[in-house]
Amino acid sequence: MPADPEKPVIMVGAGTGIAPFRSFWQQRQAEINTSRADQRFGSMALYFGCRFKAWDVYDDEKTVLTNSGVLAERHLGLSREPGIPK
Repeated sequence: MPADPEKPVIMVGAGTGIAPFRSFWQQRQAEINTSRADQRFGSMALYFGCRFKAWDVYDDEKTVLTNSGVLAERHLGLSREPGIPK
């Protein structure tokens, strides 16, 4: 994580998974929950791919984080999902 919390963070899970990035968004959520009202935070974007939508084990958690503003963007690429173009 950048020393300056106002810097944007782009997380790319390109084949190795997103587990390491989970600690990033958890840290940012904790910082937001304990910050001063005037503290600003940079946006966080997550790019992630997996074979099937069902394998997106953190989907519910990421939905909550997106709705609360911790994650500004989340993008999911599916490589083996039936009916989804590659």
